[in-house]
Amino acid sequence: MAESPRTLVVKLTPVGRPVRAEIEGAARVPRAGESVVVRSELGTALARVVASVPQTGAYHDRGEAPAARVVRAANPQDLATRARQATRRSEEHTSELQ
Repeated sequence: MAESPRTLVVKLTPVGRPVRAEIEGAARVPRAGESVVVRSELGTALARVVASVPQTGAYHDRGEAPAARVVRAANPQDLATRARQATRRSEEHTSELQ
């Protein structure tokens, strides 16, 4: 079962499980691989849109409310902030190993 045009599947972390997200307002539907800003019960975060696999469509569309809402497409500032945070985490991890 394919995702409806107003919902899509996103991943909040590279290794996290995919979650369904609803698109707010009149925003265009982002394509797989694009970064978006989402709001969930955990707060606002940067997520990556992933392709919806037809075989898992029924799993994602179990009648539950979407776990997140797409607020907008990520802008260059959002991506730069994510890159700085990743660099900082990497440096912290490296210093812990020394």
